[in-house]
Amino acid sequence: MVPPTAKEYVALTLDMIGVPYHVLIDDVNEVIQTQRASHSSKVAARGSNEDFFMFYHTIDEIKLFQDSLLSTYGNILSELEIGTSYEKQPMKVLKISTGGASDKKKIWFEGGIHAREWISPATVMYITNKFLEKYTSGSEDEVNFLTKYDIYILFVTNPDGYRWTWDNDRFWRKTRSPNEGSECVGTDPNRNWPFEWGGEGASEEPCSDTYRGSSATSEPEIESVVNFLKKLENLEMFIDFHSYSQLMLYPWGYASDLAPISNEEEVKKLGDATITAIEAVSGREYECGNTVELLYAASGASEDYAYSIGTRFSYVIELPDKGKYGFVLPEEEIIPTGEETYAGVMAAFRYLIEYT
Repeated sequence: MVPPTAKEYVALTLDMIGVPYHVLIDDVNEVIQTQRASHSSKVAARGSNEDFFMFYHTIDEIKLFQDSLLSTYGNILSELEIGTSYEKQPMKVLKISTGGASDKKKIWFEGGIHAREWISPATVMYITNKFLEKYTSGSEDEVNFLTKYDIYILFVTNPDGYRWTWDNDRFWRKTRSPNEGSECVGTDPNRNWPFEWGGEGASEEPCSDTYRGSSATSEPEIESVVNFLKKLENLEMFIDFHSYSQLMLYPWGYASDLAPISNEEEVKKLGDATITAIEAVSGREYECGNTVELLYAASGASEDYAYSIGTRFSYVIELPDKGKYGFVLPEEEIIPTGEETYAGVMAAFRYLIEYT
């Protein structure tokens, strides 16, 4: 982004050196303020659960939505508090399960690890709500899946940072914990996982957006998730939802020029089935592949950690778009993104049932 005071200078410089360019969003701040200004009136006017997904929500509204799901679907839905954030916000995981054998295979979905990626928790909430609705209506795929799997879901992995994006800086990425010896606040929670921590793509500078933290799991949010995942037996699939780029990424991502993971063929097949289903709904094109090859090296990241503890299928999904709106994806895109992502998730679930 270019500040208004530098717009003419940057354009002139690019023209002088012959670099082609075009403006994606003429006034980013206007987009942000429009979303915020309309939020209160939309919340006040909301009359049904369907309307919930017409706009983005504050952390408090997300907590209320989670409570409403628990009230509506208490026969298959429960809540587990796994820890608290730095600012003492409770981190509550939803568990979708019919009960039965404790050795069922497990699924983990998480959103909102990077605070500014609002479409992430919105999408995770959407697919959770739709799965519960479909299961309750007797839909065959959803009913069949829950006979063999339990699903664990964390809507917002970085609640302090997410709250900060609503109250202060819309483009804040990190947590909100202080850093000793620095005026800069926060750690990149997706460089803080305890596998190959502190390598490529992770900064040791506290002011960097990719600051790795003072140590692995220095952030209570990541420590809480890690401690919970360690206790989950038979974790079969892990998906960390991000934005943006329209990618489905799998390990390894912690360094360049690494040997492929041992089961890359089946991991790629499941990923391809997922993105094919997404494209069938919306026509939106995704790519599936190794993190480093499609994006960049990022050590201490979630999908690498999950794979390192034995998760068979571990991914990051980068939701829409490809850069026009980036982190300020319009609210009109929440439902379409939710619909296509749900189709992808169900394709992944069908793959698990059929081939594993």
